[in-house]
Amino acid sequence: NNLNDSHIEHGFLLKKRNDINISKRIENAHILIANILMNIDKKSVSDSSVSVNPIPEETKLESVEKKLMKDNVEKILQHNSQILDGNILSTFDTLNKVRLGKCNLIEDVIIGEDKFMKFSGVAQGEVYTIVLRGATQEILDKVERSIHNTLHVLFQTVKEPRICYGGGASEMLMATAVSQLAEKTLEKKEESLAIESFARALRQLPKIIADNANYDSTELITNLYAAHTSKKNNIWSRYKDLILVFLIFFFFSFIDIEKNIIADMDQLGLLESFHLKRQVIIRAGEAAKMVLHINNIIRAPSSPRQRDRRHH
Repeated sequence: NNLNDSHIEHGFLLKKRNDINISKRIENAHILIANILMNIDKKSVSDSSVSVNPIPEETKLESVEKKLMKDNVEKILQHNSQILDGNILSTFDTLNKVRLGKCNLIEDVIIGEDKFMKFSGVAQGEVYTIVLRGATQEILDKVERSIHNTLHVLFQTVKEPRICYGGGASEMLMATAVSQLAEKTLEKKEESLAIESFARALRQLPKIIADNANYDSTELITNLYAAHTSKKNNIWSRYKDLILVFLIFFFFSFIDIEKNIIADMDQLGLLESFHLKRQVIIRAGEAAKMVLHINNIIRAPSSPRQRDRRHH
């Protein structure tokens, strides 16, 4: 098996095979979705024993099980409700109130050495199954996590389609705007200092990116800040309302880690989720407020052994 053998299968794959007496291909199928066993429940009883006459009593028990199975099958066959997307059945007693599912084709397929039932043309629209192939279970687990994370990003992007640019561009844009606001509130010294502190915190994020890449972060951040502040228009006055809700804009510079230079993020197409960026800023702000609200620290009393050590 090899990762290159992974593919997307049109339809839903269920790792199950049909009974030998059931057709391997069923068209325009009506499907009952049941979350219960067809046969009689097996009750486990500990520390007990049951004795029956070998032939008559055992035969009677088997006939009861067969009758229950037959009754369940007859209930399914008598079901004639409207065909829509199916409900999940929890008991056969309410079968006439449950909608059946429907799909255009059910067939048995073989992928590698495994056999599956494939459902195609379902009522709720197009359905696809991602089939992963790999040499070891560890590789498959890593690929599955990567795909799961990618699908989660796509899901969040559909819910919140706005995007912003990465590489420290968004943080530096916000930091520049906040610094310009701090300059406008110099008459309120304490407020101005707090605003400028927030701007410095924003500038730390692109600095961390450069440090993690083992580059000279001081020079890069200086050049990045100069690229943002050299814009002809005042960022704060132009985008004041939008910046307040953390909307990030286009055509601003950021750090190109591969080349160790300041580059245009629009040309490189480095994008980040607006939702994620917004949550990072909000959570960081909440954490900072929590720390600022702390006006005392409660320390646990030292143990007698520690006090004795100090005396010696």
